[in-house]
Amino acid sequence: MSVHHGAGFDPSALAHISYLDSDSSNQTNQFHPCGNIKQSDPLDDATLGGLATSLLIGYLINWGLLGLLTSQVYTYYMGFPNDRRRLKLFVYSLYLIELAQTIMATRDAIVVYAQGLMNSKDMMNLMKDLMGKAANGTSLTDGAFGKDFCDFLLRKHLTINDVHLLWLTVPVTAGIVGFIGQIFFAYRLWVLSESVLLSALIVSLGSLATASALICGGRMLFLKKIMDGIRDPLFLVSCGLWNGFAALCDVIIAACMSYY
Repeated sequence: MSVHHGAGFDPSALAHISYLDSDSSNQTNQFHPCGNIKQSDPLDDATLGGLATSLLIGYLINWGLLGLLTSQVYTYYMGFPNDRRRLKLFVYSLYLIELAQTIMATRDAIVVYAQGLMNSKDMMNLMKDLMGKAANGTSLTDGAFGKDFCDFLLRKHLTINDVHLLWLTVPVTAGIVGFIGQIFFAYRLWVLSESVLLSALIVSLGSLATASALICGGRMLFLKKIMDGIRDPLFLVSCGLWNGFAALCDVIIAACMSYY
């Protein structure tokens, strides 16, 4: 299909153009001209904005909580210099894991919000080039033009919707750190209550939560797109089990620590 420049041409209409099969005059909306990329893959503006906002808020909260954790670790360092070495190792190891998580999240934020989006000058130059080629009757399925066209439509969508290291920073890291903390409190409650059954319950719930978190992270890595997880039953079930088991375990720990 050829697109011609006219007096009423609206550049935003490029996003809604239908394409022609190479061997047929029938219109098809199934594929973009730059390969086997389904046209349903690009996100609409509302979904794209919601996803970008959610990710940004998550990164900001992560950085804020790291600052809070840093102050807590410093308070522990100053207030308990005579603690046993293995207890200090436990605290500092968890802090290093959380620091690594924040570094990986920061890397993703840079990729999505800095490197992944075209600046306004690049956008204007590409749009001007697309309009010029369209005015000359260039087909959208032509190699170089088709690639530029799809880059224009898909670049920000693919960058924001990509999983990047999210599978590692959220379900895997959070699941492992949570399990380590739950094991610690299971030991503390065993010392305080002398109840093997209570400690075994906490360890069992923590293990189920961690296993679900690892499955969730693996599934996220396999899917490669964030929004695909919303339509994937295994991802939804594993995510729900992870959060459910972890929440139940934490409630039991909080109640028992308050009681004993």
